[in-house]
Amino acid sequence: MLTKEELVKIGVNVDNLTYPNGEMNVIVQCFGFSEEDIENNERTELSPDIYHPRKNSVWCCSYNGDNIPFANKEEKEDWVKHLKDSAERLKIMSYYLSKQAEEIEKFGYPKTNCYYPE
Repeated sequence: MLTKEELVKIGVNVDNLTYPNGEMNVIVQCFGFSEEDIENNERTELSPDIYHPRKNSVWCCSYNGDNIPFANKEEKEDWVKHLKDSAERLKIMSYYLSKQAEEIEKFGYPKTNCYYPE
């Protein structure tokens, strides 16, 4: 496990690691709205793919119309926290995967464990 100082050194903004269920719910894909959608007021669907490392599965969910999680200030803040938390956790994962690649090139096998970092 990386220390706070090590996380900062690899470019992680630790202040964004705040989502309460972040280690279990990492957004890995989420399409935005096109300019045309916005101009036509057709922002009708948000479909994030959320990776659950402990379950080794991706949860695909859809929010439609009034169900989009920006209905009020609290939901909007929660969604932004989730996105920022996911971005930082994916930086950590990228660090570990890159380290494994370097080890395989150097030693012929990985020495570093790469289980989703909490």
